[in-house]
Amino acid sequence: MNIHIIPHTHDDLGVETIKTLIQNGQLEIIGGGWVQPDEAATHYIDLVDQYTLGLRLLNNSFGSCARPKTAWQIDPFGHSREHANLMAMMGYDSLWFAREHYLEHEMRRSNRALQMMWHVSDDNQTTILTGAFYAHYNMPGGFNFDIMGNDDPIQDNPNLENYNLDEKLSTFVNDLITYNKSMLHNHIMILMGDDFTYQDANMWFTNLDKLIKHLNQNYSNILTASYSTPTCYAQAIKSISTIQWPQKYTDFFPYASGTDSLWTGYFTSKPTMKGLVRKSSALLQLIRQLQSLALTSWDVQQGAQVEALERAIALSQHHDGITGTSKQFVTQDYMMRMLQGWTSGEQVLNSAMQTISQRVKKNVVQFPQQIICRNVNESECAFTKNNNVYTVTVHNGNSQTLNALVKVPLYQATKNVAVTDYQGNPINVEISTVFTNYAGLQQALPSNIHLLTLKQVDSSNILLRLEHIYQSMEDPTLSQPVSINLASLFSYDIVQIQELSLAANNVSSVLAGTTITLNHMDIKTYLLNVNVGNQGCTCSGSWYQSSINPCDCYNFVQTPTDWTSANNDCRKQNPRASLSSVDSAFENNELLSLLQSKTSCSQAFIGMTQQTSNVWSWINNDTSPYRNWRTGYPSGNNQCSQLNTNDGKWTNIDCTTQGCYVCEIKN
Repeated sequence: MNIHIIPHTHDDLGVETIKTLIQNGQLEIIGGGWVQPDEAATHYIDLVDQYTLGLRLLNNSFGSCARPKTAWQIDPFGHSREHANLMAMMGYDSLWFAREHYLEHEMRRSNRALQMMWHVSDDNQTTILTGAFYAHYNMPGGFNFDIMGNDDPIQDNPNLENYNLDEKLSTFVNDLITYNKSMLHNHIMILMGDDFTYQDANMWFTNLDKLIKHLNQNYSNILTASYSTPTCYAQAIKSISTIQWPQKYTDFFPYASGTDSLWTGYFTSKPTMKGLVRKSSALLQLIRQLQSLALTSWDVQQGAQVEALERAIALSQHHDGITGTSKQFVTQDYMMRMLQGWTSGEQVLNSAMQTISQRVKKNVVQFPQQIICRNVNESECAFTKNNNVYTVTVHNGNSQTLNALVKVPLYQATKNVAVTDYQGNPINVEISTVFTNYAGLQQALPSNIHLLTLKQVDSSNILLRLEHIYQSMEDPTLSQPVSINLASLFSYDIVQIQELSLAANNVSSVLAGTTITLNHMDIKTYLLNVNVGNQGCTCSGSWYQSSINPCDCYNFVQTPTDWTSANNDCRKQNPRASLSSVDSAFENNELLSLLQSKTSCSQAFIGMTQQTSNVWSWINNDTSPYRNWRTGYPSGNNQCSQLNTNDGKWTNIDCTTQGCYVCEIKN
């Protein structure tokens, strides 16, 4: 038998000590989430977020060597296949737990099926090595060496009266033989720890050193004992090619610890707490999205304000948090932290909406302060009770167009309330100052794609998660793979796209282009590096301000002239102007739309020219690599270019051709 002695603890050893032990290979961190989450009452968005938060902290604190490879769900009350699927998608190699229905546990112990291959994806193609412990996650009886334990330490000096080595070894080996009967192999995991243990670590390791030493000396004919970790143990048993692992395809729900001890009440207990978690999560997604779409320079204070809400929601995912299995004062603390997160997040929300209104959409009036009512009935909040006039903002957080009835409760039913639209026509909506509608996405996502996460990481990076919400054969059309061009989805210019692991803690690849594909039930995570652009720019006279690059100005000239004369005329209009360069698909689409709406031109000159043989470049020395040539172009010896207003494609033309043109001041 190969005995893997695994000391485990939740105690804090100190950052520097842990960093040294990890780098030396002496300590392994497992789990890695902000908490050890529940798997029944939680939502997968919040699960992914809390793993992202925890894994990011580990990476920032201890480096890549600290990345957990073992999912350690030892205490949640039952286990879901979907959570295990998330673990596999995040790159975990194995999953271990202590709690399953007592009847299933008895069956698995009898059939040597405590360890299995769990099929966790909807198509059953994704598996993760999963193990249930023989008993609980504590040490064997008689071997609690902590200050709160009542067990005798190992005395291996035969000259002392309390000598007990033979008895201790015999007890331990008998336990090993019992455990081994439930295994398909000769590797036994022995957990040497529990809740609140290792308060006296010296006592623990003194006894563990003795235990390992004397096991190897006295029982070398039947076993080898050594310190180990869950990852080392998993690697050892996975390397045995002859094992035919039992297969598991379903959840480990419901959990029952005995005949009349079903742990199903927590699915619905403390519903106010559960509801607050969901509302807080929705608020967090809203704040992240608006902050990303505003795309202001990175504000460290705002980042901390958003993280306060992120941490509070992550903390509530604990298997004694959202479940409602903690004492009431602990539940109240969870809720207090989330509501404090609302307050800090509310400030970021107001800043983002102000930016979107004034900088992005050019509204000149102050956007009304947004106050999120904490009460179930919004009409009972102080703000709505104490103000006769206020603005209600309705936000569609979906990535598709939504048609729905909006209900706005009033503090008092009165005949003095008149509800009209912005033209004064009576309608069944609340009175509201009208602002230009702002669509955060340039186009709607397909109906089978869900925008899971949109979060500003810093001044030039956006974290994006997209999810294909259909299973493999759920629908003949909607279950099919979907390709999305991210460049056409957002208004900012995307410089680079990196695909990350699900928890966003590892780079999987750097995309060559901007188109991604999602298959059924995929959740994919990307880091978008984007151009922020300048702020506070204006265009004068007949020049039109770009909505893609706000400091760039266009002038559309319909008087026909040749290409060279057109470029000279642009410079006469403004010394910094030239024929337009086109930096991205966003800008190309903007020019196409403006040419179609503001001119009757079928083509318009742009600044792409062949100044040297076979080398096309922009006349204003713009180095953008973007090109949108029509198929088969450029062709021949024609050295100038035009944008065709029927499809936005470019063709090369003779420079003496007469036509319309687009001048641009590019800042």
